[in-house]
Amino acid sequence: MIGKLTSRRLAAALVVLLLGAPASPIPVVQAAGPAGGYESDDASDENKELGKAIKLIGLGSYASAIPLLEKAIAANPRNPDAFSLMGFSHRKLGRRDRALDYYLKALELEPEHLGANEYLGELYLETSDLARAQERLQVLEQACGTKCDEYLELKAAIADFAGETR
Repeated sequence: MIGKLTSRRLAAALVVLLLGAPASPIPVVQAAGPAGGYESDDASDENKELGKAIKLIGLGSYASAIPLLEKAIAANPRNPDAFSLMGFSHRKLGRRDRALDYYLKALELEPEHLGANEYLGELYLETSDLARAQERLQVLEQACGTKCDEYLELKAAIADFAGETR
């Protein structure tokens, strides 16, 4: 399933946002940025905006999530999670160029960001760039192994793509 924000992944992301630290590896929204946590009132607002945006994304309301993600990015322009989710939302709305920019920004901030690498790989498949999708899969394998959700989902999407192109 390309780009699906599963209930389990959504719940895990919300736990991180509400508690501030992951209890286990979180596939979509990881620990917040280089500082590893939220320390100011601005970050708390960012937390709330991200939480609301994640709920909307889970409901498929991508356009409604974008203004909340913009606020989260304004509050913390070094949060790769917000950029990755912004890219995801734009991609789901068919805005591939914008999505690419946001994914690349997330990866600039955190090169092994699991969500951004998976979603960028899926974007590459949507544009029939199998080689680049496979590069993202290799990054995921290095970052989280072959058992994490992001790796497994991108691997399945690549297999589906390869089956469709034969």
